[in-house]
Amino acid sequence: NCPEVRPSAMDTLSSLALQLGKKFKIFIPMIDKVLKKHRISHQKYEMITARVMKPGSNFELEDQTMLKMKQRTQQNLKLPPPESSSAKKQCKVSAPNLKRAWTVSTRVSKEDWIEWHRRFSIELLKESPSPALRAC
Repeated sequence: NCPEVRPSAMDTLSSLALQLGKKFKIFIPMIDKVLKKHRISHQKYEMITARVMKPGSNFELEDQTMLKMKQRTQQNLKLPPPESSSAKKQCKVSAPNLKRAWTVSTRVSKEDWIEWHRRFSIELLKESPSPALRAC
């Protein structure tokens, strides 16, 4: 019941409907029920769902209206082109750093082990080959 998030929610539903195409059809009745209850209308969503519900339509994006809408959405998001899987960066793992973090000498009390576990977890994140995990 937050009017300030409705446009974003409707844009998200529109994008989802656009991506799923005919598979989105099963969700339309429930979504329409909620939209009517809250008196929400959204031109883009209504156009896409009308296209999805149209009998005999194969929901191809070659339709000029749909193609323009997709291009506008991509321009608004300003996303870089997707990288090929071979171009993804993999970071080098430093075995000596992991070995040093793995060392468990002089761990006696429960607190010592908790601290070791915390430091080891941090070192695993730092040395991860995944850039996303390293950022943590």
